[in-house]
Amino acid sequence: LPNILCLFKIKNLKDCLHRLLDENKEHNIPEILYFFVKKENQGFGIGKKLLEATHRHLANKGFSQCFVTTENKKNNHAISFYKKNGYKKISFNSRSLFVKYKKTLK
Repeated sequence: LPNILCLFKIKNLKDCLHRLLDENKEHNIPEILYFFVKKENQGFGIGKKLLEATHRHLANKGFSQCFVTTENKKNNHAISFYKKNGYKKISFNSRSLFVKYKKTLK
């Protein structure tokens, strides 16, 4: 997946998934920490495929849920992306810079 920018170069998807996830052992729910596709490569389904692969990876490891936190601003396209991919808002504070979403994995 050469079109994915993850703040580092990736050699394979498995390596990317391990680096992008914080498997929160305390609550046993992983959280996606960094998830983005370069602007010029958006709109081709790359993000959707990577997110689906992430969900499969987590489900195969026995996780039933996943968190993601993103910026709380009106023009944040990530919010609609996560909603389209089954994430539900779980925490919100109008004064907060961030909002958290959760997805139940199948």
